Amino acid sequence: MDFTFGVKLILSLLGVTWNNPVMVNNATAKTLQDYLKANFKDYTDVDVFTRILESNKWIEENNKKEIVYGDIAIGSSKNAIKCLVGPKSCLWPRSSDGIVYIPYTMDRTFSKSQQSQIQRSMKEFDFLTCVKFVYRRHESKYIRIISRRGCWSNIGYNSRVQFISLGKYGCIQPGIIQHELLHSVGFNHEQSRSDRDNYVTIIDKNIRKGTEFNFVKLDTNNLGTKYDYSSVMHYGRFAFSKDGQSATIVPKPDANINIGQRFGMSSLDALKVNKLYNCHTCGGLFRTKEGTFTSPNFPDLYPNNVNCKWIIKTSDREEHVFLQFTTFEVQYFTNCYSDRVIIYDGEDILSPILDGPTCGGENPAVVSSGRSLLVRFYTTQKWVANGFSVNYQFVKCGHMMKDKRGNIDFKVWRLTYPRTKCLWVLLVPRAFQIVLQITRLHLSTNENCTINYLAIYDVARKPSALQGKYCGISKTPIALTSTGRTLVLEFSHSMFKLGWGFSAEYYSIVNKNPPRVAVFSEGSYKNNVALVPCIFVFLWTM
Repeated sequence: MDFTFGVKLILSLLGVTWNNPVMVNNATAKTLQDYLKANFKDYTDVDVFTRILESNKWIEENNKKEIVYGDIAIGSSKNAIKCLVGPKSCLWPRSSDGIVYIPYTMDRTFSKSQQSQIQRSMKEFDFLTCVKFVYRRHESKYIRIISRRGCWSNIGYNSRVQFISLGKYGCIQPGIIQHELLHSVGFNHEQSRSDRDNYVTIIDKNIRKGTEFNFVKLDTNNLGTKYDYSSVMHYGRFAFSKDGQSATIVPKPDANINIGQRFGMSSLDALKVNKLYNCHTCGGLFRTKEGTFTSPNFPDLYPNNVNCKWIIKTSDREEHVFLQFTTFEVQYFTNCYSDRVIIYDGEDILSPILDGPTCGGENPAVVSSGRSLLVRFYTTQKWVANGFSVNYQFVKCGHMMKDKRGNIDFKVWRLTYPRTKCLWVLLVPRAFQIVLQITRLHLSTNENCTINYLAIYDVARKPSALQGKYCGISKTPIALTSTGRTLVLEFSHSMFKLGWGFSAEYYSIVNKNPPRVAVFSEGSYKNNVALVPCIFVFLWTM
């Protein structure tokens, strides 16, 4: 009933009746969703609009004397403009262990899958900052997550029960959830920053009458960070547009920059949380097409007792994350019980493990099955080493093979332009290496194999080396043996005949010459063998 009433309210305000067809660009839309998508480029703004229209009445009924500010419900006793700079500010208190624990409750009206999505969105704060959302036990000051019409939140800490509304019809998405959580942590919208006029132009004439207050510039503390067009706190280009098609926010100097994403926190969003709460964390969030990161202090020795977390995410549903270590020197201990790296096939520790715990001196590589990867690095006491460096990139076509033997049979099944690149990562257990045989190779001939080719990289070499690059119709079989436990196959093709491709098979053998890792302790030096072959042979042949 709430949803039906809310939809009727929106339609009546847009001059549309519930029963009559909705007209979109002189054509009849089949559903209300068609209408909203066509008339509101930033779809979440409809939820915000509903919130503005309905919240005052709801708040009065619940004896919460507050005013409405976009999707922010601000207590009338607070000065939201100075929220981040006042001596008592909007910061949640820090615990004695340095963690900022924010208790919350969640209405039972949310389904189990919705609760899980909300909790997973919260978990990213835990991984990337010192802010940790925990279920309320007996605390009197906490966040109550409810499901009302639209998506909205209180801003910052205000010494009492605070509300976040996540409407079940449109708000249960990671970026929207994190948007409202960032409000509760203490952040305003990005386009409200005091320096916003240097980066965007607000087109007042295109703003829907009565919603102009959503574009007020505030006297904010920007924490020394640059303006972030990709912030999850930024409104979309057509937010509160009078007709849904006239831009209200235009970036400058490049008017074509994308703004207003709702996929999730940006790297700067996480950085600002850390700056605001003076978090001392190890790790980061990466959303760019490609990038690099390293262990602490690299190429010098990493410290003892660290717990680092890196999340790599793409917003494109068709992309995967390819990650390759270019240097890997982590103190070796049996089964990696001491210093270790674990790579998860997702953005939290509930995701399947792609590799790990791993240690020693062999460069691993992985490809995610979805849109994200989580890399965790733990160190203990006493021994340390030089650590690692990592390259990553987003790819449209990627495959991970972890069995001790397997085969690949790839044929082009569609014509592509201008080019498609596929990556296969072969990753076998530690103490083994890979024997690869190319049994069929059928590609078009091109000069120097620059367009259509199969390239094989021996990742365990230092640095990673191209072991072979082939094109045309080559004589097979072609046999290769890796230095360590990892090979990467890169297949590139453009428009050519369907059915062209390659076939390969591989198996693993014991590595009789494992790499060694230099480890240090209190100024002393020690060479550790990176593997213990007899132990691993026993474990893997059980």
